[in-house]
Amino acid sequence: MAAAELAFADREHHLPSDRVLAVIERGRLSAYDCEFVVLAIALGVWLVTEDRAILAARPELACSVEQFMAVQ
Repeated sequence: MAAAELAFADREHHLPSDRVLAVIERGRLSAYDCEFVVLAIALGVWLVTEDRAILAARPELACSVEQFMAVQ
Protein backbone atom coordinates (compact mmCIF):
# COMPACT_ATOMS: atom_id res chain seq x y z
CA MET A 1 0.00 0.00 0.00
CA ALA A 2 2.83 2.37 0.84
CA ALA A 3 4.40 1.80 -2.58
CA ALA A 4 1.08 2.54 -4.30
CA GLU A 5 0.61 5.72 -2.28
CA LEU A 6 4.13 6.82 -3.12
CA ALA A 7 3.57 6.16 -6.83
CA PHE A 8 0.54 8.46 -6.84
CA ALA A 9 2.01 11.16 -4.61
CA ASP A 10 1.54 14.63 -6.10
CA ARG A 11 -0.51 13.20 -8.97
CA GLU A 12 -3.94 13.84 -7.55
CA HIS A 13 -6.19 16.38 -9.22
CA HIS A 14 -8.87 18.28 -7.38
CA LEU A 15 -11.67 19.25 -9.73
CA PRO A 16 -13.84 22.30 -9.21
CA SER A 17 -17.35 21.14 -8.32
CA ASP A 18 -18.92 23.84 -10.48
CA ARG A 19 -17.22 22.43 -13.59
CA VAL A 20 -18.36 18.91 -12.77
CA LEU A 21 -21.92 20.14 -12.15
CA ALA A 22 -21.89 22.01 -15.48
CA VAL A 23 -21.01 18.77 -17.29
CA ILE A 24 -23.68 16.89 -15.35
CA GLU A 25 -26.27 19.41 -16.53
CA ARG A 26 -25.28 18.90 -20.18
CA GLY A 27 -26.09 15.23 -20.42
CA ARG A 28 -27.05 11.91 -18.98
CA LEU A 29 -23.75 10.90 -17.47
CA SER A 30 -23.28 10.03 -13.84
CA ALA A 31 -21.44 12.45 -11.59
CA TYR A 32 -18.63 9.87 -11.42
CA ASP A 33 -18.32 9.82 -15.22
CA CYS A 34 -18.48 13.61 -15.37
CA GLU A 35 -15.45 13.85 -13.10
CA PHE A 36 -13.43 11.93 -15.69
CA VAL A 37 -14.75 14.21 -18.44
CA VAL A 38 -13.70 17.32 -16.50
CA LEU A 39 -10.31 15.79 -15.70
CA ALA A 40 -9.64 15.00 -19.38
CA ILE A 41 -10.61 18.56 -20.32
CA ALA A 42 -8.38 20.01 -17.58
CA LEU A 43 -5.41 17.88 -18.66
CA GLY A 44 -6.04 18.40 -22.39
CA VAL A 45 -6.01 14.69 -23.13
CA TRP A 46 -8.30 12.13 -24.71
CA LEU A 47 -10.60 10.27 -22.37
CA VAL A 48 -9.83 6.67 -23.35
CA THR A 49 -12.70 4.47 -22.19
CA GLU A 50 -14.93 1.58 -23.07
CA ASP A 51 -17.87 3.23 -21.30
CA ARG A 52 -20.56 3.44 -23.99
CA ALA A 53 -22.39 6.30 -22.30
CA ILE A 54 -19.29 8.49 -22.23
CA LEU A 55 -18.38 7.57 -25.80
CA ALA A 56 -21.87 8.52 -27.00
CA ALA A 57 -22.16 11.69 -24.93
CA ARG A 58 -18.69 13.13 -25.57
CA PRO A 59 -17.38 11.93 -28.96
CA GLU A 60 -15.23 15.07 -29.29
CA LEU A 61 -13.35 14.10 -26.13
CA ALA A 62 -13.70 10.36 -25.63
CA CYS A 63 -12.48 7.45 -27.70
CA SER A 64 -12.28 3.70 -27.25
CA VAL A 65 -9.02 1.91 -26.59
CA GLU A 66 -9.12 0.55 -30.13
CA GLN A 67 -9.61 4.04 -31.62
CA PHE A 68 -6.83 5.44 -29.48
CA MET A 69 -4.38 2.70 -30.46
CA ALA A 70 -5.19 3.19 -34.16
CA VAL A 71 -3.93 6.77 -34.10
CA GLN A 72 -0.81 6.13 -32.00
